[in-house]
Amino acid sequence: MVFQDIARKLKDNINGYTYNVGDLLPTEIQLSQTYNVSRNTLRKALDILEKEGMIERKHGAGTYVRRKSFIAHVEHMNCLSEIAKNSGKEIVSQIMRFEVQGATHLISRELNITENEPVYYIKRLRIIDNKLAQ
Repeated sequence: MVFQDIARKLKDNINGYTYNVGDLLPTEIQLSQTYNVSRNTLRKALDILEKEGMIERKHGAGTYVRRKSFIAHVEHMNCLSEIAKNSGKEIVSQIMRFEVQGATHLISRELNITENEPVYYIKRLRIIDNKLAQ
């Protein structure tokens, strides 16, 4: 649906560098013109972000960024390995637990999927130069 696409785009802008925590978002009219959608469609998108706690609407004052989403993107998951490798350190990963679970309420909300939808749960131990990585 269009409003979900708009919500995703706004979320990407909040999680990226377009908006910071505490920033005032453009007005509903400006955002609806930017995304070429009706104000009603835009409001549905903003409702999603408000329910996720990313924005806060203040009547008469505007819409503010409350927080960014902290779900890591897949392309950044090897960051620790790359840092250790580039520093000449030996890194070992030990899988402690790997299973398919139903998404919890929080996870489903952050990933924009339905609750109990199957997701991978991975718990691993990282060791750098024979020391537990914190």
